[in-house]
Amino acid sequence: MRMVQNKQILMIAIILCALSAGILLYLFTDKSLPPDQKIHIRYTVSVQNPTSHVIKNATVQVRGPIEKTAFQQRIRIDADRPFKSIVQPYESILHFKWDIIPPYATKIMTVRSDIELWKEPRKTDTNDLTEYLEPEPMIESDDAGIKALAAQLKTVSPQETIRKIFAWVSEKIVYIGYTKRTRGAAYALRYGEGDCTEYAHLFVALCRANDIPARVVGGFVCPNSGVLDLGDYHNWAEFYHNGRWHVADPQRKNLMSEQSTYIAFQIVRPSKQDKGSIIVDAGAKELKVSLNR
Repeated sequence: MRMVQNKQILMIAIILCALSAGILLYLFTDKSLPPDQKIHIRYTVSVQNPTSHVIKNATVQVRGPIEKTAFQQRIRIDADRPFKSIVQPYESILHFKWDIIPPYATKIMTVRSDIELWKEPRKTDTNDLTEYLEPEPMIESDDAGIKALAAQLKTVSPQETIRKIFAWVSEKIVYIGYTKRTRGAAYALRYGEGDCTEYAHLFVALCRANDIPARVVGGFVCPNSGVLDLGDYHNWAEFYHNGRWHVADPQRKNLMSEQSTYIAFQIVRPSKQDKGSIIVDAGAKELKVSLNR
């Protein structure tokens, strides 16, 4: 009888331990962590027909904030006219359509979004990091010069290697202001100059050459709620370490600081190595599309 009671007590203890472990796991997972901040952003897009003829079935594609990253969760997005949304892990595209736009007419639409932000990175569903380790256009991690520099900056610690790469790019590359043309990592190393895009490309290329997953991200730095200005569109880098993505912005000399102020609109893909913008595509070549304040 006593043996049966002991077994029952043991089973109850095991169940209680399992329940306690489950509760603790729930409490300390990223899902249970409340956001540190919630902001509201908006931007207005104007679509102009500068011609003397009617444009039919006009379409415009613009980006919205990415639905979920390590630092952000988009909880609402809407506009003052209907749109079709295509959500992917690396971007969110809003498709707008007009049956007709009369000659010399301008259509205006405003997009609004509420975003929750975290200061520390959360775990994200990143299963395959292969694409963030390989060379690609503008991120020439297989370039001889980049490989040689990466070897010089490598240490026994990945974290220290990242810090050395960041310090080198931040200090050695000269910021020359925005340039329309994308030149890439090899150009930045060879000529020692570039805008935010080249800073990000070179940082990412040096990380990949040292087998550290990294990628280029585009969007806006938003400390608070406000209206977005196209001129403030910015590219930075993220690297993957200890199961999470972290911000590295060598052009602004910011490594893993104020990470919740970076609102991602695009994780740059190999097929889209451009400067990036909120405006993705205007279906008719005659249309003039711009972002207004």
